[in-house]
Amino acid sequence: MKFIGRSRQLKQLNKMLASDEAQMALIYGRRRVGKSELVKQFIKESDVKSIYYECRQVTEASNIQGISEVVSEALNLPALGYSSFESLMDFIFSKAKDEKIIFVLDEYSYLRENTRGIDSILQALIDKYREKSMLKLIILGSCVDIMKSLIAHSNPLFGRVDLVINLKQMDYYDSAKFYPAMSDEDKVRIYSVFGSVMLHRHIHSGPEYNQANQKAGIRRFDVGVDAHHYNHRCQ
Repeated sequence: MKFIGRSRQLKQLNKMLASDEAQMALIYGRRRVGKSELVKQFIKESDVKSIYYECRQVTEASNIQGISEVVSEALNLPALGYSSFESLMDFIFSKAKDEKIIFVLDEYSYLRENTRGIDSILQALIDKYREKSMLKLIILGSCVDIMKSLIAHSNPLFGRVDLVINLKQMDYYDSAKFYPAMSDEDKVRIYSVFGSVMLHRHIHSGPEYNQANQKAGIRRFDVGVDAHHYNHRCQ
């Protein structure tokens, strides 16, 4: 599917990418609003090496292993043997001394749950490598309160985040572009029910769309088949 909208956010990310210093971006918003797709499109449009890791609600060791595996694959390296998040991140920052690298931690709050002092670790590494590395660290999260707390004055990351994007639903005009063959009436009907939530746009767009599919989709949402994505809450 063709990527539509988010031109302002893509420009912001590309401006960050143009810098020769280590930079950090924080992108937050409710689930299925399009955070991951935005960053994936940004990576797709760039000519920079990228590492993308979707954090999991597992132990620190398991996440370290997972990050190590995607780093090895993305940078064509042998298996990494790091046992701490700090040492692994120090290695990643150091690899970006001679070339820009985009490193994405999706659902950062999951990693944060079981990694003691992670905000302080990132703060220290950003301070250490600010002028020595060209790493572009992007952290994403759906737990809005947690993500907003990262830029609070009391958090170690205060003053270290270069770009903050509070990603909200697309407006009607951008959302309607996903349904070019539909009538204006049907476009308004879909937007009034689903807004621009990515999950439902994916289900209801495309040539196979018809009125019966729309009604079925509304019933699925009403009875909660898909609503658990829409109504996600953080613990």
